[in-house]
Amino acid sequence: MKPKNKKAVPSLLNFRAEIRFSWHRTIHPEDALNALMAHAKQKIKSRRDGCTPAGLAQIMEDFWLASVANTPPGKWHDDVWATIQKRTQQSGRKFWERLMRATVGKRRRAREFDPVAELMLKNQRELERKDCGWERLPGLQDWHPTAVIAFMKFFFRTEPEAAKYIPNSAKSYNKKRRNNGLPPQPRGRRDYVVTDFRERADGQFEIETKD
Repeated sequence: MKPKNKKAVPSLLNFRAEIRFSWHRTIHPEDALNALMAHAKQKIKSRRDGCTPAGLAQIMEDFWLASVANTPPGKWHDDVWATIQKRTQQSGRKFWERLMRATVGKRRRAREFDPVAELMLKNQRELERKDCGWERLPGLQDWHPTAVIAFMKFFFRTEPEAAKYIPNSAKSYNKKRRNNGLPPQPRGRRDYVVTDFRERADGQFEIETKD
C-alpha cells in the first residue's frame, strides 16, 4: 500500500515591503490602491513562487519596471535613478538585464493597466471630461454596463489597439472591474442614472438618463 501524501500545512509568511506609488489626479486614491492590490493578487496567483519573499519582491519590481518602461527617460525623477543604482549594486548584471529588456526594443514591458482599465479608473466616481454637458453626468459607477461598453467603443473608435481591451458583455465588464479593484455592478440593479449611450449616424452620440 502506498503511503498517503500528507496535506501541506499553510504557514505564515513574514514579508514586509515599502511601496511608494503615484496615480493620475483624476483617479480616487482608494480606487488607485485597490487597483494596485488587485493586480498584485493576480500576479501572486500566477507565479509558482508568488507567496515567497523572492517572488513577492520580483512582483514589486515588475510594477516598477512597467512604470519606468512607459515613462520617457527624460521624465525619470531622482528616485528612479537612485533605485537603478541601488538595485544594480545589489543584483548586478541580473537586474541590469531585466531593466534593459523592460525599457528597450520591441519587447519592452507593457503598461500595467491597459487603456480601457485606465478609462474606467479615471471616470469611476466622476467623469474626467467637464465640458459640453458632461459635468452634469455621474461617474461610470452609475452607468448601466451596456451604456459603459457603448461609451468605450465610441471613446476608442479611432484607436483599434486600445479598443481590443473593451469588454463585450455585462459579465466581462464586471470581470474587468473586479480585476482592476472596482466593485462589480450588482445583478438586477435598477437605479442607474445613465441607462443608454449610442452613436448617431452623424458621428455624434446620444445619452439617455433615468430622469
